[in-house]
Amino acid sequence: MRTLLAVCLLCLVPFVAIGKDAAHENVTFDSARFEQQRAEIEKAMGGETYRELSAEQRTSVIDALDEMQRLLDKSDGADMREEDRIQLFNAQEQVNTLLTQAADDSRVICKRETKMGSHMKVNICKTIAERRREREGNLQDVRNRPALPVENRG
Repeated sequence: MRTLLAVCLLCLVPFVAIGKDAAHENVTFDSARFEQQRAEIEKAMGGETYRELSAEQRTSVIDALDEMQRLLDKSDGADMREEDRIQLFNAQEQVNTLLTQAADDSRVICKRETKMGSHMKVNICKTIAERRREREGNLQDVRNRPALPVENRG
């Protein structure tokens, strides 16, 4: 469910209509369906599902959605040029990648840990990205500690 929106947007994948000649496929895209999916994505980006999406990534998603909208409006539901289809696919992949990663990073994991100086256990809930940042910060602290002098035992 958490990445359903991202993956589904991009159920926008074309509806294929096969004409009389089975060797030739007319590919059409449904702009109305895209607009609905875009609205759902923009709403979800304001919630918890994609809370680890950075401002830069949000801008990239919106820009890619704008590009997709432009391409769909340009074709007006008619056959889309190969070049435009490639651009649409690339924008779609960019949105899927960013939203899927953000949804994964936004997952909350709770662990029971012993509170320091006590025997009491408490629930500590953090997103995967928060745990990663904390771990990387701790590693950086260890690397930045000055080395202890080694005593000369002669």
